[in-house]
Amino acid sequence: MADQEIEIVYHVFTHGMDDWLSDYHEAKALYETFAREYGSARLYEERYIDRANDIMESENCLLSFGPFPW
Repeated sequence: MADQEIEIVYHVFTHGMDDWLSDYHEAKALYETFAREYGSARLYEERYIDRANDIMESENCLLSFGPFPW
């Protein structure tokens, strides 16, 4: 089996809002905005084997602020 290229995406979310970005610095800036404006935010790194089919290798919470968003 050939090695598969992993696609890294940063998932930023807060109460009722999600965004997926490919640039970490943009994702961190959005995370900081969500934390400041909504009092809750999460930033996850998602590693996809096949993003089109939602096949994820792993996901890790990089930053967390406030209660878990609803």
